[in-house]
Amino acid sequence: MRLRTTIAVFILTQVCFLSFCWAQETVEGHLINTLDEVISSLPASGTNVYSSPEGDDVQRWKGLIEDVLEKRFMDATEKATLLEYELVFFRDNSSTENKEYHLLRPTVNSQNFWGLYIFNPEPEIEELVIQSPHPRADLNTGSQGAFIFQQTGAGAFFLSGTHRCNASAASDCSGSTSICAGFSESYRVSDVAHNTSSAFQLATEVMSDLRASVFVQLHGFAKRDSDPYVIMSYGTRELAGEDYLSTLRQELRKQDNSLTFRLSHVDEEWTRLLGFTNTQGRYINESSNSCSENATLSAGRFMHIEQEFTKLRENESGWIKMANALAFTMRPSTITALDLSPLSTIRAYPNPFAGEVTFSGLPPGDLASIIILNSHGKLMLERRVENSRVGLRLPQGFYIYRLKIEGKEIAAGTLIRR
Repeated sequence: MRLRTTIAVFILTQVCFLSFCWAQETVEGHLINTLDEVISSLPASGTNVYSSPEGDDVQRWKGLIEDVLEKRFMDATEKATLLEYELVFFRDNSSTENKEYHLLRPTVNSQNFWGLYIFNPEPEIEELVIQSPHPRADLNTGSQGAFIFQQTGAGAFFLSGTHRCNASAASDCSGSTSICAGFSESYRVSDVAHNTSSAFQLATEVMSDLRASVFVQLHGFAKRDSDPYVIMSYGTRELAGEDYLSTLRQELRKQDNSLTFRLSHVDEEWTRLLGFTNTQGRYINESSNSCSENATLSAGRFMHIEQEFTKLRENESGWIKMANALAFTMRPSTITALDLSPLSTIRAYPNPFAGEVTFSGLPPGDLASIIILNSHGKLMLERRVENSRVGLRLPQGFYIYRLKIEGKEIAAGTLIRR
């Protein structure tokens, strides 16, 4: 899982507290490309290199996650070293902003394949945590998660450290699957969504306890003819607080009106792929025993999302749909203020864009104007659209546009700057 130096520049940063200083490594590179390399190099199914933290390492790992969250970097660095991990500051040079993240990764010779954890010190949606527990088995969910994390400005991204079928040993936790052996068996210990001893689980517990985070866990499934394209659950059939999933369904339909859905708390007859045995969901929903007992209540802070491949997982065009929908779900006031028009025939392309955007469907001969706002609703720029095209010099990120002709709004939507 070591990030390759072929795509990263290493810088030594001096970090000081009071009179004591130590050298903190900074990695500079393209965040998405770097994470794609990490995902492609994760230990595969059946190589049996995965093991969970044991003994003192359990509390040491939980303390490490807490130290990073509380920005106690000296303490975090010391704990990470004892765990064959390292804390680096990752500077994403894929945009003009050179945004920095705090990244926990195994050291180059580490035998602890516990995953990679990225924390955003200046998030746009602080409460949002993106998780990819099966980046190899559920094709593209790792790259999709990294993309959504970056584009939404989420607070954190958790990526598991091996294929879910890497280990031969069975998890003690309840539930079964046929994904590894082709017949029903217990989950493997390397399946971090079903193992309360995993570093992935422990990191989730610490972050859930310290922050009022909303965890979005991305999964994939092979669609049967009777299945919808998307199956979503809070990890129970109950609803508590704000109904994020119903809003997310609404926002995804705005992105792609061909999508079909099943929601556990709405479609009570539906029983397939609901994530009730997911140990992160059980913990967040305050199960009496996260390893063996399904939750009976909902905290409203765990979203288990199963996705068919072609609509949302296959490539960046599908990832954009999920990123847009999640951003609007977590920022509903922005939707209301903008009065978006999802049924408009006007479309922006390419999206994501690099420098110029073309709008198909604009009335011929009209001179339109465009307003661009960031995800918080702050005005970024306003200019004319000539011959259906406009050049947009913007930092990498997620934006909202409004098109007007003679002061009348004719369309609105979202754009992502690469």
